[in-house]
Amino acid sequence: MWSPTIGLSNPNIKSPLASPAATTTYTLSISDANSNITTENVTIQVDNSCCVSYPNFVTSEPNCPDQPVLINNTSTTSGISIFNWTFNGPSSVTFFTGTNPPSISYSNPGVYSINLVLNDDCGTDSIRKDIYINSLPFIEVIADTTLCYEDSVHIGNFSVGNLLYSWTPITNLSDLTSSDPVAFVYQNQTYLVTVIDPFTQCQSQDEVNINLDNCECNLEVPNIFTPNFDGENDLFKIQTEDCEIEHLFIYNRWGQLMFADNDYLFRWDGRTPEGIECPEGTDFYLLILK
Repeated sequence: MWSPTIGLSNPNIKSPLASPAATTTYTLSISDANSNITTENVTIQVDNSCCVSYPNFVTSEPNCPDQPVLINNTSTTSGISIFNWTFNGPSSVTFFTGTNPPSISYSNPGVYSINLVLNDDCGTDSIRKDIYINSLPFIEVIADTTLCYEDSVHIGNFSVGNLLYSWTPITNLSDLTSSDPVAFVYQNQTYLVTVIDPFTQCQSQDEVNINLDNCECNLEVPNIFTPNFDGENDLFKIQTEDCEIEHLFIYNRWGQLMFADNDYLFRWDGRTPEGIECPEGTDFYLLILK
């Protein structure tokens, strides 16, 4: 057994770790099978004149582009101390003299080093540490668009990884946490999406503007025409304004298709696709608008 026990990691083992605060003589007592005790002494000299000093610092984590990186000086010093900081890479600050530097930021993701040089009564010492600037999460929305009343549109894109999505405002959206929600158009609206990487806590934002068009379509459709080729009112023609026809179908009263067209002119001369003149009577048309 060792005594005294102060400053010993374990006084009951053969070779404990000793870390006394002052010079100390330790005595080891050994007892044999016949209860004979032998003692040995060892003295640990502690030189209180030693200079203890070393630089150190910690930084905030995780870190993202264009966000402040906080630095806390945790150095142990002796006497008057001077701290010189150097920041490599495209940081907002490149050099600083003082105990704690201001917050810095980096515009691009990557690995960058911070160097600290300490000058005090113990001399000069230095330390270097790397910091990691994480990438911003991927984000994509549709281009600003103009739609008609009660139209709907997907306004985001596919999800990448385990990202978290949040859309504002909630007005007329199918899902506030989807990567690609559906917006229902009843008014002009700007949507803002925030995407967060739960691992790095980095976030990106983007917005999309949905503009409402009255989408009024003015059609002028004749209710009679005379395809007798006298040069007057020989064609069934539809005039449009602010809209576009995609297909035109004309049926007779028995539902037989008399004419179909997807040509931009949309004109009918009163004949069937086979060139046969249709009899006089009442026909019906179906228009499909784009």
